[in-house]
Amino acid sequence: MSFRHRWRRRNLPRSLQPRQRITVRFHLNPLKGSEIGQYIQHRLQVSGANGAPYFTTPAVWLIYRYSRGIPRLINAVCDKCLLAGFVQQRDKINFQMVRRAIRELEGHIEL
Repeated sequence: MSFRHRWRRRNLPRSLQPRQRITVRFHLNPLKGSEIGQYIQHRLQVSGANGAPYFTTPAVWLIYRYSRGIPRLINAVCDKCLLAGFVQQRDKINFQMVRRAIRELEGHIEL
């Protein structure tokens, strides 16, 4: 890192630094429980999924309960679940997989 670059970062207010790195901002309100499954399915379809992988109804319920409908948290849980599904070669993302993903997000990593 050059001196010039370090100087600029040090002289910016701390709250301004992250705002400068994020070029697009959009606020999403929390989703309703009935919207979570549709949201997850839409994101899977946009990424090219065609029916698999899929989340069971109890899995979607637990994602809603943990995330309180906040899209960023929904995405984080689903990302961990999809990675686990890929590693385990499973198309069905179930309640237990979601529970483990949530525990890992909360810092409780099981080895």
